[in-house]
This record gives sequence, C-alpha cells and structure tokens, in this order.
Amino acid sequence: GNVDVKKGTVISKYYQHFEYFLPMDTTPSEFLQSFYNLNVTDARKHLSEFNLESETHTIPIEKCSGGQKSRIAFSTLALGNILILDEPTNHLDIETIEGLSNALREFEGGIVLVSHDAKLIRELDCSLYVCKDNQIVKYRGDFDQYREEVLKEIEQQVEQAIKQKTKKKKFKEEKQKVIISENDTEQIKAL
Repeated sequence: GNVDVKKGTVISKYYQHFEYFLPMDTTPSEFLQSFYNLNVTDARKHLSEFNLESETHTIPIEKCSGGQKSRIAFSTLALGNILILDEPTNHLDIETIEGLSNALREFEGGIVLVSHDAKLIRELDCSLYVCKDNQIVKYRGDFDQYREEVLKEIEQQVEQAIKQKTKKKKFKEEKQKVIISENDTEQIKAL
C-alpha cells in the first residue's frame, strides 16, 4: 500500500536487533556526530541524556554492553515525532525500562509499539491492534481483557490437543486388540 507522510514528519525506528544497524567499529560519539551532524561536545551531551556513561562515549560500540547499545540506539530517536518501537525493553534493566516508560508517556508524538512487555503496555495504556489471519484489527478491550481472551484460546487448544491424543491412544489400543484377536484366531485354527 501507500503511505502519505505530512511534510515535517520524522519517523524514527528502534529495532530489537539494533546491533545489526549500529556501526560497531565507531564510537557512540562518532556515530551521533555523523547521524545528527553534531560536534563532539553536543554528541556526548546527547548520549549523557540517555544515561550512557561518559567513558563509554569513546570506545567502539562493539565493546559496549547490550544495555549500552540500546541506549545508543534510543539516542537516535530524539528527532522523531512518530516512533516505531520493536521490542524496546530487550536488553534493558528495570531502571532503564521505567525511564523509557516515563519518556514514552510524556512523548507528544505518535508511537507504534511492538512489545511482549505487559507492564510497559499497561503503563502506556495503549490501543491494541491484533495481527491475526493476515489482518490487523483494533481490539476493543484493554490489555488485560485481551490477555484473558488469549489464555482462554490457549486453554481450549490444549484441551483439544489432549482429546486428540486420547483418541489416538484409544484407537491404537483397539487396533492392538484386533491384531491380538487375529493372532488368537490363527492359533486356534492351528490346533
């Protein structure tokens, strides 16, 4: 399909596999300098706003921890007025997840969030869209209602699988009885 974007709209994306998009051989400071066309001081100030320790600004990104790489990736979202976030809480500690949640609640633009983090979804009071059968449908309830619905579906699937397995077992047992019965018949005829 087509997407029409209003002039001045900046879409920023965060991927759960961000490490594939970060230049591992450059430093976080160098990366931001090229990404935003910043000077060294402004790049380092920007990284500090995302709780990246100053000693980490000048080492290659490949030597940063998963959480530090997440912060570097998050720092590139600052100019966006629409955020697309794919599993943003991966690699984050609890304190950083809380900071992310607070920042997203205060964010005045649009957010498309793909997440399995129930706490984050609840805190953001998201509108839910369900992707199923090649369709995207807005869910009319809240997250907890959706969760209960999914759990009931899973429970029904498990019950159905158990019934199916029980039927197969009974069929196998009956088939075995028939085989035994045929063998008995052959032995009786032989006598």
